[in-house]
Amino acid sequence: MISPTSLLPKPQHWPLPMGRFGKTPTGANLYRIVFAPSVKMLVGGKWPDGRAEYRVRPAYRHVGNEWVLERWLSAQEFTGMTEAQYQIRYRDPSTGLLTCGPYPVSGAYFMCMDAPIKPEALDSVEKIIAGIEFSRKHRSADRYRKNAELIQEDLRQQEAAQDSELLAKIQEARPAFGVRPSNIGGMIHSTKSKNIVIPAEATGLPVGNNKFVQLKGE
Repeated sequence: MISPTSLLPKPQHWPLPMGRFGKTPTGANLYRIVFAPSVKMLVGGKWPDGRAEYRVRPAYRHVGNEWVLERWLSAQEFTGMTEAQYQIRYRDPSTGLLTCGPYPVSGAYFMCMDAPIKPEALDSVEKIIAGIEFSRKHRSADRYRKNAELIQEDLRQQEAAQDSELLAKIQEARPAFGVRPSNIGGMIHSTKSKNIVIPAEATGLPVGNNKFVQLKGE
Protein backbone atom coordinates (compact mmCIF):
# COMPACT_ATOMS: atom_id res chain seq x y z
CA MET A 1 0.00 0.00 0.00
CA ILE A 2 1.39 3.39 -1.00
CA SER A 3 1.72 5.91 1.84
CA PRO A 4 -0.16 9.18 1.16
CA THR A 5 2.95 11.15 2.10
CA SER A 6 4.85 9.53 -0.79
CA LEU A 7 2.71 11.69 -3.09
CA LEU A 8 4.49 14.82 -1.91
CA PRO A 9 7.23 16.13 -4.22
CA LYS A 10 10.56 17.34 -2.87
CA PRO A 11 10.65 21.12 -2.32
CA GLN A 12 13.18 23.23 -4.17
CA HIS A 13 15.92 24.47 -1.81
CA TRP A 14 17.90 27.68 -1.96
CA PRO A 15 21.59 26.80 -2.49
CA LEU A 16 22.69 28.10 0.91
CA PRO A 17 24.40 25.92 3.57
CA MET A 18 21.94 25.61 6.46
CA GLY A 19 23.42 22.71 8.45
CA ARG A 20 25.21 25.04 10.85
CA PHE A 21 21.84 26.06 12.33
CA GLY A 22 21.13 22.58 13.68
CA LYS A 23 19.86 19.17 12.67
CA THR A 24 16.62 17.24 13.09
CA PRO A 25 16.58 13.84 14.87
CA THR A 26 16.89 12.18 11.45
CA GLY A 27 19.89 14.28 10.41
CA ALA A 28 18.17 16.75 8.09
CA ASN A 29 18.70 20.49 8.40
CA LEU A 30 16.67 22.12 11.16
CA TYR A 31 16.13 25.18 8.97
CA ARG A 32 15.71 25.42 5.22
CA ILE A 33 14.99 28.07 2.61
CA VAL A 34 12.59 26.78 -0.04
CA PHE A 35 10.73 28.08 -3.09
CA ALA A 36 7.15 28.54 -1.88
CA PRO A 37 5.35 27.04 -4.94
CA SER A 38 7.39 23.83 -4.57
CA VAL A 39 6.10 23.12 -1.04
CA LYS A 40 3.02 20.90 -1.07
CA MET A 41 0.62 19.50 1.52
CA LEU A 42 -1.90 16.65 1.58
CA VAL A 43 -5.61 17.35 1.91
CA GLY A 44 -8.10 14.55 2.45
CA GLY A 45 -11.82 14.50 1.73
CA LYS A 46 -14.50 14.15 -0.91
CA TRP A 47 -13.80 16.25 -3.98
CA PRO A 48 -16.20 17.87 -6.49
CA ASP A 49 -15.64 15.00 -8.93
CA GLY A 50 -17.06 12.61 -6.32
CA ARG A 51 -13.81 10.86 -5.41
CA ALA A 52 -12.77 10.55 -1.76
CA GLU A 53 -8.98 10.58 -1.49
CA TYR A 54 -5.86 12.50 -0.50
CA ARG A 55 -4.69 15.12 -2.97
CA VAL A 56 -1.62 17.32 -3.16
CA ARG A 57 -2.19 21.04 -2.81
CA PRO A 58 0.14 24.10 -2.48
CA ALA A 59 1.08 24.83 1.12
CA TYR A 60 1.87 28.52 0.58
CA ARG A 61 -0.39 29.59 -2.27
CA HIS A 62 -0.77 33.02 -0.67
CA VAL A 63 2.99 33.69 -0.83
CA GLY A 64 3.36 33.46 -4.60
CA ASN A 65 6.66 32.91 -6.39
CA GLU A 66 8.86 33.73 -3.42
CA TRP A 67 11.35 32.03 -1.12
CA VAL A 68 10.41 31.25 2.47
CA LEU A 69 12.31 30.26 5.61
CA GLU A 70 11.06 27.11 7.31
CA ARG A 71 11.93 25.38 10.56
CA TRP A 72 11.40 21.71 11.43
CA LEU A 73 9.00 21.02 14.29
CA SER A 74 8.20 17.76 16.05
CA ALA A 75 4.75 16.29 15.46
CA GLN A 76 3.58 17.37 18.91
CA GLU A 77 4.86 20.90 18.44
CA PHE A 78 3.66 21.22 14.85
CA THR A 79 0.09 20.14 15.63
CA GLY A 80 -0.12 20.95 19.33
CA MET A 81 -1.73 17.53 19.75
CA THR A 82 -1.02 13.88 20.30
CA GLU A 83 -1.78 11.54 17.42
CA ALA A 84 -4.99 10.37 19.14
CA GLN A 85 -6.16 13.96 19.60
CA TYR A 86 -5.30 14.76 15.98
CA GLN A 87 -7.43 11.82 14.82
CA ILE A 88 -10.39 13.19 16.77
CA ARG A 89 -9.90 16.71 15.49
CA TYR A 90 -9.30 16.17 11.79
CA ARG A 91 -10.89 12.86 10.71
CA ASP A 92 -13.75 13.38 8.28
CA PRO A 93 -16.59 11.10 9.45
CA SER A 94 -18.01 10.68 5.95
CA THR A 95 -14.79 9.55 4.23
CA GLY A 96 -12.57 8.41 7.10
CA LEU A 97 -9.78 10.60 5.72
CA LEU A 98 -7.84 13.20 7.67
CA THR A 99 -8.64 16.63 6.27
CA CYS A 100 -5.15 17.99 7.02
CA GLY A 101 -3.37 14.84 5.91
CA PRO A 102 -1.85 12.08 8.05
CA TYR A 103 -0.37 12.90 11.44
CA PRO A 104 3.23 14.08 10.87
CA VAL A 105 4.87 11.36 12.97
CA SER A 106 8.36 12.37 11.80
CA GLY A 107 7.69 16.08 12.27
CA ALA A 108 7.15 18.73 9.62
CA TYR A 109 8.54 22.02 8.36
CA PHE A 110 6.64 25.21 9.06
CA MET A 111 7.01 28.71 7.60
CA CYS A 112 8.80 30.86 10.17
CA MET A 113 7.57 34.31 9.19
CA ASP A 114 4.43 35.78 7.67
CA ALA A 115 6.44 37.21 4.78
CA PRO A 116 8.85 35.69 2.23
CA ILE A 117 12.58 36.07 2.62
CA LYS A 118 14.15 38.27 -0.06
CA PRO A 119 17.53 37.50 -1.63
CA GLU A 120 18.93 40.73 -0.25
CA ALA A 121 18.09 39.51 3.27
CA LEU A 122 20.04 36.26 2.98
CA ASP A 123 23.06 37.80 4.70
CA SER A 124 20.83 38.36 7.73
CA VAL A 125 19.59 34.73 7.95
CA GLU A 126 21.76 34.02 10.99
CA LYS A 127 20.26 36.97 12.89
CA ILE A 128 16.73 36.00 11.83
CA ILE A 129 17.21 32.44 13.06
CA ALA A 130 18.78 33.64 16.32
CA GLY A 131 15.68 35.79 16.90
CA ILE A 132 13.37 32.87 16.14
CA GLU A 133 15.20 30.60 18.59
CA PHE A 134 15.07 33.28 21.28
CA SER A 135 11.31 33.66 20.78
CA ARG A 136 10.79 29.90 20.86
CA LYS A 137 12.39 29.69 24.28
CA HIS A 138 10.00 32.32 25.62
CA ARG A 139 6.80 31.37 23.81
CA SER A 140 3.58 30.94 25.79
CA ALA A 141 1.42 27.82 26.07
CA ASP A 142 -1.57 29.62 24.57
CA ARG A 143 -1.54 27.55 21.38
CA TYR A 144 -1.67 24.30 23.31
CA ARG A 145 -4.50 25.59 25.51
CA LYS A 146 -6.55 26.60 22.46
CA ASN A 147 -6.02 23.21 20.81
CA ALA A 148 -7.11 21.45 24.00
CA GLU A 149 -10.27 23.59 24.08
CA LEU A 150 -11.04 22.72 20.44
CA ILE A 151 -10.63 19.01 21.14
CA GLN A 152 -12.92 19.19 24.17
CA GLU A 153 -15.55 21.01 22.10
CA ASP A 154 -15.35 18.32 19.40
CA LEU A 155 -15.85 15.62 22.04
CA ARG A 156 -18.85 17.47 23.48
CA GLN A 157 -20.41 17.73 20.03
CA GLN A 158 -19.81 14.03 19.36
CA GLU A 159 -21.42 13.09 22.68
CA ALA A 160 -24.41 15.33 21.97
CA ALA A 161 -24.84 13.75 18.52
CA GLN A 162 -24.67 10.24 20.03
CA ASP A 163 -27.26 11.19 22.66
CA SER A 164 -29.61 12.51 19.96
CA GLU A 165 -29.19 9.35 17.89
CA LEU A 166 -29.89 7.13 20.90
CA LEU A 167 -33.02 9.13 21.79
CA ALA A 168 -34.28 8.78 18.23
CA LYS A 169 -33.80 4.98 18.36
CA ILE A 170 -35.70 4.76 21.66
CA GLN A 171 -38.54 6.90 20.33
CA GLU A 172 -38.81 4.68 17.23
CA ALA A 173 -38.97 1.56 19.42
CA ARG A 174 -41.80 2.88 21.61
CA PRO A 175 -45.40 2.39 20.43
CA ALA A 176 -47.33 5.61 19.91
CA PHE A 177 -49.08 6.80 23.11
CA GLY A 178 -48.24 3.56 24.93
CA VAL A 179 -50.71 1.39 22.97
CA ARG A 180 -50.03 -1.02 20.18
CA PRO A 181 -52.46 -2.40 17.60
CA SER A 182 -53.01 -6.15 17.59
CA ASN A 183 -55.05 -8.18 15.11
CA ILE A 184 -57.68 -10.21 17.00
CA GLY A 185 -60.07 -12.26 14.92
CA GLY A 186 -59.45 -10.14 11.86
CA MET A 187 -60.18 -6.94 13.76
CA ILE A 188 -57.73 -4.28 14.91
CA HIS A 189 -57.78 -3.90 18.68
CA SER A 190 -55.66 -1.50 20.68
CA THR A 191 -54.13 -2.89 23.85
CA LYS A 192 -51.85 -1.45 26.46
CA SER A 193 -48.25 -2.08 25.42
CA LYS A 194 -46.07 -4.43 27.39
CA ASN A 195 -42.58 -3.59 28.47
CA ILE A 196 -40.21 -3.83 25.52
CA VAL A 197 -36.92 -5.64 25.90
CA ILE A 198 -34.38 -5.04 23.16
CA PRO A 199 -30.67 -5.91 22.86
CA ALA A 200 -28.48 -3.13 24.23
CA GLU A 201 -26.41 -3.01 21.05
CA ALA A 202 -29.54 -2.00 19.11
CA THR A 203 -29.57 1.26 21.04
CA GLY A 204 -25.87 1.93 20.76
CA LEU A 205 -25.49 1.97 24.55
CA PRO A 206 -21.95 1.18 25.79
CA VAL A 207 -22.75 -1.85 27.99
CA GLY A 208 -21.22 -5.30 28.46
CA ASN A 209 -22.07 -8.53 26.66
CA ASN A 210 -25.50 -10.15 26.92
CA LYS A 211 -27.12 -7.13 28.53
CA PHE A 212 -30.53 -5.81 27.58
CA VAL A 213 -32.31 -2.51 27.95
CA GLN A 214 -35.93 -2.53 29.14
CA LEU A 215 -38.09 0.23 27.72
CA LYS A 216 -41.36 0.55 29.62
CA GLY A 217 -44.58 1.40 27.90
CA GLU A 218 -46.75 4.25 29.11
